Amino acid sequence: MILSILSLGLLSFVISWSGTLAMKRIAPRIGFVDKPGGRKIHANPKPLGGGVAIFWAFVLPMLVGLAVVQWGHPPTSLQGRIPHLADYWSGMRERMPLAIGMLLAAAVMHVMGLIDDRKALGPYSKLIVQLGVIAVLVISLRELRILTALGSVPSIVITILWIAAITNAFNFLDNMDGLSAGVAAVCTAAFLVTTLRIQPPQLFVAAALALLLGA
Repeated sequence: MILSILSLGLLSFVISWSGTLAMKRIAPRIGFVDKPGGRKIHANPKPLGGGVAIFWAFVLPMLVGLAVVQWGHPPTSLQGRIPHLADYWSGMRERMPLAIGMLLAAAVMHVMGLIDDRKALGPYSKLIVQLGVIAVLVISLRELRILTALGSVPSIVITILWIAAITNAFNFLDNMDGLSAGVAAVCTAAFLVTTLRIQPPQLFVAAALALLLGA
């Protein structure tokens, strides 16, 4: 099962690699480039849109997987190898709203990032959108709330601020090639190992992390 989950990472890697090559060709043709100037160190326009490849490398396999879980049945060939597979399957169906909600939130953030690349948005505009998206996600999905012992409202506020802080922390890391993605890959790999080692293993979370790591 571990090999199957890791193969998801390879799948998203192939999609991301192919998408990156495609964006390198498409972006200059539509003027979607980062022009030199200011503190930028490149002398020639560089293609933008690498995030498009990363986003779809994660989202496409995830949507296919969610569709299989929602409308399919546990594969007979895996039931003998994975104890309690039927329980995992029903558990994944119960988490379907959480997965869909997170994908929708990521899509809104992704579109905002593309708009910002095309025409720079002010920091306050981006922060308002971020807080709005995160607030809707946290308020509608109880599973995302942390520190519930403090009560509903403090838990919601702290969770919103926490997710916004982590989001912008990675955004601020994006000041040299590969730094933000590299740090994200290291963190994702650590979480992936953890989800596979604990008992019972968190297969759904591990699959999502494998997709993110490959992307």
